[in-house]
Amino acid sequence: MEELILIYNIKDSDRLEKVRKALQPLKIKIKKVDKKDYKLPILRLLTGKLAVETEKYEGDELLDEMLVMSVQPQQIDKILTSFKTEGIYFPYKAVVTAKNSLWDSLKLFNELQREHEAMKRI
Repeated sequence: MEELILIYNIKDSDRLEKVRKALQPLKIKIKKVDKKDYKLPILRLLTGKLAVETEKYEGDELLDEMLVMSVQPQQIDKILTSFKTEGIYFPYKAVVTAKNSLWDSLKLFNELQREHEAMKRI
């Protein structure tokens, strides 16, 4: 599978372009995930294999932006450094794993949100 980053709830086109620019030297593609696809498994969003019809999500947008990275481990630091250099911050970030690749976007966001809150209490 090619390296790809899923981006959620990014509304500012200038910000999206800034993200693209930051990732360009690393040759990592991004895919903006539409709200209607939030119920699809992360793996299906990454592979583009959407043959099985699922119900479209019609609920609320995520509370904040989220970034889901399907990249080689050595790329993670490069991505975060590039974002820091460009002044780009995502409060909710995840790396795709065998476990979370089967989750839908809403479940992943809720888990990240729960972890984020737990870290604040430490």
